[in-house]
Amino acid sequence: MVTRWVYSPIGSFMEISRRRCLVLAAWSVIGAACGGTEDTRTDWNRVDVFIVVSHIPEGTPADVAIESNSFGLKTVVATQRASTAIANLGSLQGEALRDFAPNTILVEGMFAVIDQEQS
Repeated sequence: MVTRWVYSPIGSFMEISRRRCLVLAAWSVIGAACGGTEDTRTDWNRVDVFIVVSHIPEGTPADVAIESNSFGLKTVVATQRASTAIANLGSLQGEALRDFAPNTILVEGMFAVIDQEQS
């Protein structure tokens, strides 16, 4: 029987038969041909969501944040989009923002209504 010496992950050499050596090589080639562990799916539906681009302090009116370009669009997989995600920045008119960190996805319920008597 022909044997090969192969370096094992535990730091020593081990003996491996020719048949096992060929099987290991074949599986390595098949794995490389299939792309390994890369995600090759291209059929995912992608959607845009609004995110916070720069830090917004608490109490900032939404109108001011929109004018200062504090929001941006990010493309995500549709399954990662919340059902209550903000679809239009115009719907934020008259609302005050809480303390938002960058990359926060905007969803309904994250805002407070501005009291018109106080402003």
